[in-house]
Formats: sequence, structure tokens, C-alpha cells
Amino acid sequence: LAVPELIVSAFVGPELAVMGASIVIMALIVVYSHFRPIDDPEYAMDINPAHVPLRGGLLACLPFILIFVFLLLTSKLVPFIHAPLMAIKSSVLIYTGQGGVPYTFVWVNTPGILILLAAFISGKAQSARFSEMFIVLLNTIKGLRNTIITIIAVIATAKVMGYSGMTSDIARTAVEATGMMYPAIAPLIGSVGTFITGSGTSSNVLFGNLQTDAAAAINANKAWLAAANSAGTCAGKMISPQSIAIAVGAISLTGKDNEILQAIMKVYVPYIILLGAIVYFGQVLVG
Repeated sequence: LAVPELIVSAFVGPELAVMGASIVIMALIVVYSHFRPIDDPEYAMDINPAHVPLRGGLLACLPFILIFVFLLLTSKLVPFIHAPLMAIKSSVLIYTGQGGVPYTFVWVNTPGILILLAAFISGKAQSARFSEMFIVLLNTIKGLRNTIITIIAVIATAKVMGYSGMTSDIARTAVEATGMMYPAIAPLIGSVGTFITGSGTSSNVLFGNLQTDAAAAINANKAWLAAANSAGTCAGKMISPQSIAIAVGAISLTGKDNEILQAIMKVYVPYIILLGAIVYFGQVLVG
């Protein structure tokens, strides 16, 4: 997954990194499964899958196909589309003190708008009425209202922490406690952010500047420590209470949260140690 993600992010942009890499991995899984079928009875499933016609399959996948196409067309690979759409934006100065910079809202060329556009076009292609689609949208917003509020609050908190100097103070304290070994714990901080907030995005917003401030304090490679935070969020997802709760509900294992967490910790601990070693030695070699 890392190799195609690195290639896509380097030549296309960060918007398609995860999606492009996922498509590559899905294709590899299909090919691998074709040549290496699993006959283990432990994984046998007593099901009779129905045949899905090509048109039905394409319609079912249409939202994801359109999202990929829209993100690709509006990326830097197509500058005559990307540039005009990026010009449709608004900037708001939310802090007028020293170091304050405008917060910019891009109204069209942003993944959320493109996903909504793909959803409505796909719904219409699937013969859904606009009234039905709006009802589904409203129900989705209601279901995710706590998550929406959390993300907004985390972004606001990150801004307050940054402008008030809290982020730099925390970074300075972490560096004083660990010294030049700080890069080894950078992924751990990212994972803690995800454990607390339940969101990798929120962890990056909350601790991204902390990582770069710490990098500046020890003259380390800022890109490596920022990436370390993002890598740590993946580890944090494994132990996040929200992730475990969703998994428990999906497979009807109510009350088994503690057992699942104990099993995951056996993977989380060596994984976060390995990430720390990669970041520590990697930033030394690159820096």
C-alpha cells in the first residue's frame, strides 16, 4: 500500500493518494485470489452469491467511480480545470495578532463538494428521486452530527492552541524530555491523538503543528515528523474506542470490547515501536 500511495502523492497530489493506492491493492488482491484460492475450511461461508449483471455492478460502483474521476480531473494533473476551481475561494482572518494568517475556504475544488456531486449524479442514474436523496443526506447528517461537531471543535482547538503558543510549549516540553530521541516517539503522539479523538484527520489537525515545531527545535526533518504523526494515526485507529465500538456492533460482539482491545494491543505495541524506529533512523539519513 505504501509504494503506490507514495507514487500517487508525489506525482498526482495528496487528494488521490489513499484512493489510488487502494485501487491498486484491490486489483492485486483480486489477482492473488485468482491464482491462490483459499481452501481453508475455517474461512468457508455457506452462501450462494447471486449473479450481478455488468450494468448493475457498474451502477452500484458509480459513486466511487465518479469520485475518483472528479478528484482526478480537478487535481494538478489537469491544470486548466484545477486552477479556475481553486480560484473560487474565500479568506477569513480569524486572528489579527502576530502570526495570524487568513483561513481559506475553497468552495468547489474540495473533496466534500465533489463527493456530494458524485452522490447526486449516481443517485439519479440509479433512478432515485431528489427528495429521497435529500432525506438520506439529512439522515446521514443527523447520524454523524456528533462527529461533525467533534471535528469542528478539534479544528477550533488546534487554532487556539497554535495562536496562543500552547502547541509550541507542548513541543518544547516534549523535546526537553526526550531530546534528540523525540522522532522515535513522534508516531506515538499521532496515535494518542487518534485514540482520544477517534479520527486520524483530527489527530493531524491537533498535533501536526506540534510535530513541525518539535522538528524545528531539534533541527530534524519537518516532513518526516509530520508524516510520522500521520503514520501514527493509523496505529491509533486500531486502539481507538470509537473504532472498536463500531467493529463490535458490526459483528455482534457486544461486551467483548476489552478482549478485542487486549488482542489488538499485541499488534499495536510492536507496530508503534517499528514506526518510531523507522522515523528516527529515516529522518537521520534523510536530514
